[in-house]
Amino acid sequence: MANLINGGFLIVKAQAKGHDMPLLPVKLRSASECICDQFPHPAVIEWAESSKDEQKDYLEKMGIPLSRAAEATKWSTDNFEKNIGWPNTFYNFETAKAAKELFFKDDEDVSIIGIGLPEEYAASYIEFATASLKRPDSDEDFGKSGTLEMIEKGEFMPESGKLLGYELLSTEDQGMILHSYMCSAWEKDFSLALGIKPNKQGFLSDLESARKCLIELEKHTDDPDVEAGLWLPWAVFEYS
Repeated sequence: MANLINGGFLIVKAQAKGHDMPLLPVKLRSASECICDQFPHPAVIEWAESSKDEQKDYLEKMGIPLSRAAEATKWSTDNFEKNIGWPNTFYNFETAKAAKELFFKDDEDVSIIGIGLPEEYAASYIEFATASLKRPDSDEDFGKSGTLEMIEKGEFMPESGKLLGYELLSTEDQGMILHSYMCSAWEKDFSLALGIKPNKQGFLSDLESARKCLIELEKHTDDPDVEAGLWLPWAVFEYS
């Protein structure tokens, strides 16, 4: 396995796949918030100034009772920048596990995943992400995402995780990961063009397959179905 730089840990809630995704499992896990809701979220961070309606919608999607809104907000705010980077990247597994036990103990759809970037792509990611920190109208920079903070540390992934596969993910401002190849059902294009299909978890089975799919996707960067940003192959691990 390639050397993988630790991009942090995420608490994700599996989501039912769309109607036109025959190659993917019934429920999807992903590092992209377009696919899976994650914890925490600006809706439960005090200074993020989300509305009550936004908070209510978020808590309902995550399955957190509204009666625990204040508790979830205090916990998230207290841990932000200590154990969690913007907007929801855990710096360590222990804190993610504590949050899962506290808020999602009996929810089988919620799990902890870790993402790892092959070392060969780290420099490109950091260069792209740091360039996006510059504000065009100010001497101040945007803050770094938790993912960027983790990749800059250069630490390798903990060996205790179970590899689920590789996910092509796009990076945008602040080094945040936004989109997945699953967002626009690119797995169907990869299957037709390359004969590469996702595994039972919905991910690409190995790095070599992910590289080939990345090359195929990059041929279509002018296509409106390809979201903007720097696309890279990330390893996805499950931790428990």
